[in-house]
Amino acid sequence: MFSYLRKTFFLFLFTLLLYYCTNDNQLKHLNDYKSLNFSEVLPVSMRVKLNKHQKVALSENRLMIAFRRKEQYVYLPVQALGKADDPYQYLLVDVFPVDFFEENATWHICETPEIFKVVAKMDSDSGQIVISEEDDIVLHYNYLQIFEKDVYRSELEKEQLKDLPGLESVRLKNQRYAVPRSNYIHPLFDLAGNLLTRDWPHDHPHHRGIYWAWPEVMYGNEMADLHALQDIYARPNGNFHFESGLLFAELIAENLWYWKDEKPLVKENACIRIHKKRNNYRIIDLELTFTPLLDSISIATRNQNSYGGLNIRLSEPQAQCIHYFMGEEQDLPLRAWSVLHGFFGGQTDESSGLIILQSRKNPDYPGAWVLYPELSWVQPTFPANDSRYILLLHQPLKLYYRIIIYQGEKPDVEFLNVAWDVYNLQ
Repeated sequence: MFSYLRKTFFLFLFTLLLYYCTNDNQLKHLNDYKSLNFSEVLPVSMRVKLNKHQKVALSENRLMIAFRRKEQYVYLPVQALGKADDPYQYLLVDVFPVDFFEENATWHICETPEIFKVVAKMDSDSGQIVISEEDDIVLHYNYLQIFEKDVYRSELEKEQLKDLPGLESVRLKNQRYAVPRSNYIHPLFDLAGNLLTRDWPHDHPHHRGIYWAWPEVMYGNEMADLHALQDIYARPNGNFHFESGLLFAELIAENLWYWKDEKPLVKENACIRIHKKRNNYRIIDLELTFTPLLDSISIATRNQNSYGGLNIRLSEPQAQCIHYFMGEEQDLPLRAWSVLHGFFGGQTDESSGLIILQSRKNPDYPGAWVLYPELSWVQPTFPANDSRYILLLHQPLKLYYRIIIYQGEKPDVEFLNVAWDVYNLQ
């Protein structure tokens, strides 16, 4: 899966393609493409100029890129990223190997719409948003409140809890943190259907799959704990949108941070883009925007030197291995990634894992890594140690992360570097 990744700067090819893309069917005569190796750590976005017929076809899922291969054409789906920046449009391009290219590439308009690959829908019973592909559930985004009785647990976890000594005493000790919560991802599955995340664990009941929260939220001279669900809570305001797609499903959800569950302090917009699986991996992109509604608000990690930001509580796999990397200031490019690997379905099942890539667009990049192996936890923290980040009116805080779920062997350093490059050097 990873050994053939040799060159990372194939994005130059896409730059050529974008530059020469016109309103005609022709995209670009591609020179010297055979000297470039294509990574499968895609997708790659591109900025193109479309005519009105192509724009209509794109909106109806009928626009594709065609490459001639010997006497036949290979058709690659594309999908719009965000709204059109007239007259240009950002598109996501499907994965393809280099030998799909010959002399040229053209736009192709299908007669009928392509069938969605990644589907987003609202569960009729719970009201939560469910993402699936080929009838397999990928994840739930819990926009609405979750109580302990509603928590999704694997059969393995249920059995473990039955035999856990002192379970009730531990639960009583942590009762203050056993608070209903919303605005997080759980369950999240690997490509074999094994549960990766954990919600409402007995030792830390406020942990909730994949979520973004800070243990120190200051409002004036008072402090509350969004991470541990103490005195400040993210509540849905009903403004959300989700859609299915050929290459990805996307959901955008708006929440408000309520101080003492009464006064709204921050408007939060979470954009979660779930890509279709590609061979042995799946990409999930997070774009988080935090807009203060009042003055005198700041956030920090615990004691300004520990956890906080994008929090990830995983199930406890067998043969767990956690590794992270953060380059030195003089390194170009300055990369930051982590991986948590193990057997999530049991000792005899195939291994899998989760990669986190930090975006160099984030303030205070790169964020320090914090790990707690006993909790199957590794996270990129924000803001920097020994600091508080002040949320200023009219200056939203934006944070970006890419999560890659993979199946099989643990990825090597070369793959992880390429994955970071593809995410950050587009």
